[in-house]
Amino acid sequence: MKTKMPKLHGIIPPIATPIDARERPDEKALRRLVEYLLAAGTHALFVMGSTGEFALFTDEERKRAIEIVVDQVGGRVPVLAGCAAESTKKAIAQAAVATEAGAQMLVLTPTYYFPATQPDIIAHYRLFLKEADLPTVVYNIPWCTGSSIQPETAEVLFDLPGVVGMKDSSDDFWLFQRLLIVRQSRKNGVLFQGSENNIAASLLMGADGGVLGIANVLPDLCVRLYQAAARGDLEKVRALNDKLQRVRRLYPLAPPRQILKYMLSLKGIGNGAAVQPAAPLPAAVKQQVRTVLRREGSLD
Repeated sequence: MKTKMPKLHGIIPPIATPIDARERPDEKALRRLVEYLLAAGTHALFVMGSTGEFALFTDEERKRAIEIVVDQVGGRVPVLAGCAAESTKKAIAQAAVATEAGAQMLVLTPTYYFPATQPDIIAHYRLFLKEADLPTVVYNIPWCTGSSIQPETAEVLFDLPGVVGMKDSSDDFWLFQRLLIVRQSRKNGVLFQGSENNIAASLLMGADGGVLGIANVLPDLCVRLYQAAARGDLEKVRALNDKLQRVRRLYPLAPPRQILKYMLSLKGIGNGAAVQPAAPLPAAVKQQVRTVLRREGSLD
């Protein structure tokens, strides 16, 4: 029996999990991050996703991070938990862990390491949903999984009992437009943009929201962008998106998970460290990050 939840919408930050000196989730910093995101008006939180470095934590650490977020949120917004894994049976096990930890929804990618065919992807979700007890969001992130969910496959997945929506992080706007057609042909189900590059256009075309790594650092801006798009304020959307993109352009300087964690440390959240392997950020990169954030009014 799948638990019913309110329809998802808006800005859902994929939490960039702060870590301590032993590379475990830093409870104090993680709780501070949750409060920072909720204060900005984010509509839900997603823990143990790609931005949260889920694949680099132990199973126990993954569970603990979910428990901390669920406890700190205290029912104020839905908490989504990632349960991606290399195989279906591992994903099912992760779903049980997330459910026990108190998550209200699950987020599942196709399997990774061995690229999956489209029939493989459908089989993966069907088997998973037979065992999972929570509503599930399909997560397309081909640069990590090695396979991309195509519109014809999405049509099947959207109709599976237990699937409540999809997040597309392909950064392929043509694919996203075709997925949007699939989503708009259904009475139920939502579609989220996972790429900062395409968020403004996606919202204006009818996307239900964004699951954006940069929302860890600029949650208020992302929420205001969503609100401006919802009321059709094109001038405001353009201005907010321009600002978002100026910060987003820092991503190529280093792996985004490291850039985001360093940005958060500048705001007093966490120590800026990423789970290993992660080469130290060069001093020049740190200086450039600080310069851009100050220029954009994102640092005190």
